[in-house]
Amino acid sequence: MLSLMQLNGQSVKNAEFYTTGNIYRYQSCNPQDVDVSQSGTALLWDFSTINTLAGTIHMEIIDPNIAPHSANYPNPNIVEKASDGTWVYSLQTASENRLLGFVSSSDNFEMEYSNPQLSMHRPQSLGDSITDTYSHDYSAGGYTFKSSGNTMITADAYGRLILPHAQFDSVLLLKMIQSQTDTMTQWSSVSSSTTTSYLWFAKGSTAPLLRWTKSESDMGTEYSASYLLPETNLGIMDKVIEWNLYPNPTSNMLHFELADLSKDVWRFQLIDLQGRRLMNEVIFSNQGARHSISLAHLPSGTYTCILSNTKGESQSSLIIKD
Repeated sequence: MLSLMQLNGQSVKNAEFYTTGNIYRYQSCNPQDVDVSQSGTALLWDFSTINTLAGTIHMEIIDPNIAPHSANYPNPNIVEKASDGTWVYSLQTASENRLLGFVSSSDNFEMEYSNPQLSMHRPQSLGDSITDTYSHDYSAGGYTFKSSGNTMITADAYGRLILPHAQFDSVLLLKMIQSQTDTMTQWSSVSSSTTTSYLWFAKGSTAPLLRWTKSESDMGTEYSASYLLPETNLGIMDKVIEWNLYPNPTSNMLHFELADLSKDVWRFQLIDLQGRRLMNEVIFSNQGARHSISLAHLPSGTYTCILSNTKGESQSSLIIKD
């Protein structure tokens, strides 16, 4: 059931209206450095000195016809493939996005929405508020769950946003609250969770410039934050000697070198063709420039290697043979 209240005000028209082939990269940052307490107009969000964390996150919008699992969901027309091994299947129209399904390849987890969840509404103007209900089923740890909840999206504030690399005027802040109840069918036990997200959109932008999330459940509370990297920085690393992966192809060991040891923390990831993250290793510069990783436990095939630090990331295809 959809409920919408709309007032006149500053607006964004294309929030999360994605096109196949788009690629977005986000820099992880310290959520404690992001102040989400302000609301209203003519605000200044100055996050120019926000502390970054190791690694970046990238998301690619792909054609559902070439995405795995698409047949499991009713007519998705966009699929978000993320570097953490997750796949999000959605139905996108001119006015909204609705979640049809979610797959985590790395966690072997799949979720199907019997009542698709509203994930974005367009256009959004300052003062707008929209609410909707959803439901889905999933399995975890050998147990099955039935879930239901509601989503509220509010255009909460408007102003200027300053990030480490750029300043943006005419920015609209959207606040999203997702409240959910999960019932374990075997024991009829009930748990609840609440996810609160803040998304900053510039006028005319598609992807959020900055996002902050607080997830609360019976297991505890978690925070995360990331900001969109500028197009000129996508894929740019502090020199890694052109990755210098060797040997490639390989059957056992993989070696690579770091050219700039001034960066304290690096992250190495290995992704298979299904988007599953098979390796996720943190590397410290005090361990030296040369590193070796055993791949003997992996089957032959083609993989993607990702090396990242706080400035960006570099990718390279890797072939493992028998």
